[in-house]
Amino acid sequence: MVETFVNREKELAMLREEMHKGRASLIVIYGRRRVGKTELVKKIIKKDTIYIYIPNQSKESLYSFLAEALYQQNKDPMLIDFKFKNLNQFFEYLKNKGYKEIILDEFQRLEREKGSLSILQHHWDEHFSKNKVKIILLGSSISMTQKLILSYNGPLFGRRTLEMFIEPFDLKGVMQWFKNYDIKDIIRIYSVFGGTPAYLQHYDTSLSLIHNIEHNILTKGKLLYNEVEQLLNIETREPGTYLNILKQISLGKTRLNDLFNKTGIERTKLSFYLNVLQKDLTLIKKQCPITEDPIKSKKGIYMLDDPYFIFWLRFVFRNISNVEEGRIGNVIDIINRDIDKHIGLIFENICKNTLKKTNAPFNFEKIGRWWDKEKEIDIAALNEKTKEIIFCECKWKDNIDAEKILVELKEKTKSVKWNNEIRKEYYAIFAKSFKKKIKNQNIQLFDLKDIQNIIKT
Repeated sequence: MVETFVNREKELAMLREEMHKGRASLIVIYGRRRVGKTELVKKIIKKDTIYIYIPNQSKESLYSFLAEALYQQNKDPMLIDFKFKNLNQFFEYLKNKGYKEIILDEFQRLEREKGSLSILQHHWDEHFSKNKVKIILLGSSISMTQKLILSYNGPLFGRRTLEMFIEPFDLKGVMQWFKNYDIKDIIRIYSVFGGTPAYLQHYDTSLSLIHNIEHNILTKGKLLYNEVEQLLNIETREPGTYLNILKQISLGKTRLNDLFNKTGIERTKLSFYLNVLQKDLTLIKKQCPITEDPIKSKKGIYMLDDPYFIFWLRFVFRNISNVEEGRIGNVIDIINRDIDKHIGLIFENICKNTLKKTNAPFNFEKIGRWWDKEKEIDIAALNEKTKEIIFCECKWKDNIDAEKILVELKEKTKSVKWNNEIRKEYYAIFAKSFKKKIKNQNIQLFDLKDIQNIIKT
């Protein structure tokens, strides 16, 4: 069995502390869909807490839904076949009933009625804040949450008493889910299912990884079969456009100019779509070589930033005809052939996060990838003040010859134009295992056991 609620101890403690304070609270919890926001608040819900999920419906049907949702919780006969006239009446009802704890899930959808959060602001200022009411707002639209509540011009700016951004689990969280699993198997699972709790819940521990992929991702009707398309359908107005952009990035079209040429989207709109994918949905990230200024660099590229989405786009979407026509065996063959290459890509990010937790030879300020034309270094971390830099290679392989990799790595570092005459260089190699360890004060070797021990701390 796997755990169903792990690695949220800090967030839960903060939430409970805020809920126990003897004053009104306006709590904002946001993050991408299915990361566990609702599961978190379920831990503090009381019998008299009003919880309302705001559906993705039109304004007209929303008011009937709100009345029905309230009736299901308080059985107020007044609400039978009732429809609120507007949101002001809805908040007036909550106020008159004297509710002390109110949770609005996917609250940003209330914005279908223009000025809805200004209405909430009014009721907060005039009643809720003066009567020690606890209001929790859950939102999946990250940029919308930031615009409506966290930005200076937002209607609720300055009123929140607690803000939490919930992210998918990193490898440490996944390790807590699969406590009895070997670190190698945990990395394999994480590389396919990622760290989103709702995805991990579907993993059947009685089956192998490949059988889980076949059962949960390649089977029509299963959540993970079309989760990417579902998320884009719910969170964007032009899902096909966003899916096309993600597809092109997965095919290696990572530069803005390449995406412009492949998608045919005008540059201004393309930048808008990329911004939504990056800042709202957190599905991509923009990178430039670590030694360059991200604002001035002309080498910026867009990369996918979630293991499950990377896997789905690479193995499912590219082979969708085979999947739709039931030729699952063909897709499984492709996955078996190429899955280690996919895991190797995810492994690089795991190694980067591991390096952040190690006792590195110096305190680095920046960490990321480096590349120039055909040359690439998996990870580099540096300190601008001390002119120190560490170069790292990541190999998802066993019995690595560390001395050979070190020679190749040192050769590549000659092309890195960063304080070449005065810098102090260090090196690190990550791998499943090594033939033998190198004893040198300027190099660190990390195998899977080392990674496991570092991440656990």
